[in-house]
Amino acid sequence: MRIWARLVNLVVAFTALVFLLSACAGSASNSNSQAPPPPQAPAITTQPTNQTVQAGATATFSVAATGSSPLSYRWQKNGAAVDGATSASYTTPSTTMADNNSKFQVVVSNSAGSVTSSAASLAVNPDPLPPSITAQPAGVSVAPGQTATFSVVATGTAPLSYQWQKNGAAISGATSASYTTPPAAASDNGTAFLVVVSNAVGSTPSNSAPLTVTADTTPPTVSITSPANDATVSGTNTVNATASDNVAVASVQFQVDGANVGPADTTSPYNFSWNTTSVSNGNHVLTAVATDTSGNSAVSPTVNVTVSNQSSGGGIPPTLGWFDVQGQQQNGNCPPNNFGGYGYDFPSFCSGVVRAWSGGIADTKRNRLWFWGGGHTDYAGNELYYFDLNSLQVVRADNPAEPTECTETMRDGSANTRHNYGALVYIPTADRMFLFGGGSYCPDGDFSSDTWTVDLTKVGTGSPNGWQRMDPTNGSGTPCGDSNDTEAAYDPNTDLVLVNDSCNFSGLWAYNYSTNSYTQLNSAASNMGLETRVVIDPTRKLFLRFGNGEASKINIASGSSYAVQTLTASGCSGLMNASSPGLAFDTVQNLVVGWPNFGGTIYLYDPDTDSCTTQTYSASAPPDSAHRNSPSTTNGTFGRFQYFPALGVFALINDFNIDAHTLRLTAASSGDATSNSETSQGPAR
Repeated sequence: MRIWARLVNLVVAFTALVFLLSACAGSASNSNSQAPPPPQAPAITTQPTNQTVQAGATATFSVAATGSSPLSYRWQKNGAAVDGATSASYTTPSTTMADNNSKFQVVVSNSAGSVTSSAASLAVNPDPLPPSITAQPAGVSVAPGQTATFSVVATGTAPLSYQWQKNGAAISGATSASYTTPPAAASDNGTAFLVVVSNAVGSTPSNSAPLTVTADTTPPTVSITSPANDATVSGTNTVNATASDNVAVASVQFQVDGANVGPADTTSPYNFSWNTTSVSNGNHVLTAVATDTSGNSAVSPTVNVTVSNQSSGGGIPPTLGWFDVQGQQQNGNCPPNNFGGYGYDFPSFCSGVVRAWSGGIADTKRNRLWFWGGGHTDYAGNELYYFDLNSLQVVRADNPAEPTECTETMRDGSANTRHNYGALVYIPTADRMFLFGGGSYCPDGDFSSDTWTVDLTKVGTGSPNGWQRMDPTNGSGTPCGDSNDTEAAYDPNTDLVLVNDSCNFSGLWAYNYSTNSYTQLNSAASNMGLETRVVIDPTRKLFLRFGNGEASKINIASGSSYAVQTLTASGCSGLMNASSPGLAFDTVQNLVVGWPNFGGTIYLYDPDTDSCTTQTYSASAPPDSAHRNSPSTTNGTFGRFQYFPALGVFALINDFNIDAHTLRLTAASSGDATSNSETSQGPAR
């Protein structure tokens, strides 16, 4: 039994050992094997792109994607599955216009998931269509001088091109859907116009449209807008008129008492500058005659005015020639030494007001020749002076501000004194003196590009004595002004100051005081020298320039190009070669009068003949600054020679220590007194 029991135990132990060895072998086998990877979800690497086709063609969209195989595809059109579209690319059936703007996308799937592509657009272009005219050109009827416009409306595949024809011949440049003819003549009556409309497919001609030109028998309308009926006028007035016509106004001729005054005005606004001293005091009748391009004319309603010129003239004799106002000079009117405790010797340098390239203005309201200047190293005072033609006195009108070097504005708000050349101008409608630029009181000159005005009613009332720095901020900019070749003049026809600025060929500018703005009229008005002076002929609407050995003009009528035209100026060499000569417009003779800085001879320039004649009055004639009565060695007259129409005389301030002078070239009118029995217009202000 014991033996048997031992045998059983041995069998059990052997079996247990065998089982244990099998388990160990199985465990080792499992630890050395690898599980299969999980499936990868699809990812799109190349999205479908937009397609454009012509109608009738097919379009193909495709996609590229990664992920565990197998990948399946399902294309959609506008969000709905497309039957049978189960590949990586999809080609549409033949497209129609209904397919335009359709959206295509694809869903890519496998056992791990799905992904939807971005949507691609399908653009379907229609088949190209030839031109088709939907609105034919219509016949047009116009009067002679009017233009006619023909137009067409067409459809078809763009781009469409147009070519208009006149009587079967192509019209150069007429390549738009509408065509406007030049002003029609009577000979254009019955002319036929058509247009050929074309594109890449073909061309289609329009119907023919006739042009009918009818006779124009309608006269223009015209009326005088100022002065008002029954107004009282004196001095120089601007007479304004409006005119209109069914075709076009050719000209307006102004008349005084039925007689033509000056040339006909051919551009709007229609006006002329009327010197009332050229007629007697009393009642006068103004009319305007308008003529249209067909020759029809009409006369405006009459405007009755009363002329009343009663200036005293302060004892200016009625005889023609020069008159020496003895003892009346700037010399003796200067501020005293150390005036205001400023430590400046005013009397020793006061001559610079006139001698240092300085100008003046004609204050036609008070009959005063104002003059002002100095600057650079010549003179530090900024006081104003005037020659009063009523009282025949030279007066210092105010006191100088404290001298300050190299500044534009003085401590009291007035302008620093300066060489002002020809850039002082009187604006009668504002009763102000205008100043542009100049070379201020400064060792280096300190050229300015600022604009100032002076209210003449406030001169002498205390600082800043009417001065106002304008600082224009609107308009089209301002002149350059950083050189000494700037000239200016007032245009009574437009109430503008014209500034000819040669700085960097800045050109011709117009300053409007009412809006405080500049407008550039011409950017290439030719350069001027320091010796050039300007004057405006308001009758012929010309900006005239003399000096520096030449003469030129600029047409300043409305619509002008403002180009500079060189003048022959026959017989004017003495004026052209003068250094900044005195220039003024004589409204009685309708001529430019020039004084060449010395002596008794004056030049009368006629723009109609482009020539000068001379007149010489030796008695009491002004000498030059050296009192030699020979070609002047001064810096020029600039604006200190001016015409005063109410008195019919010119006034001159030639130099610091020379008497003031007047010059009469035409007979005194009944309103020009020859004594000083009448009072002037009040004391100096």
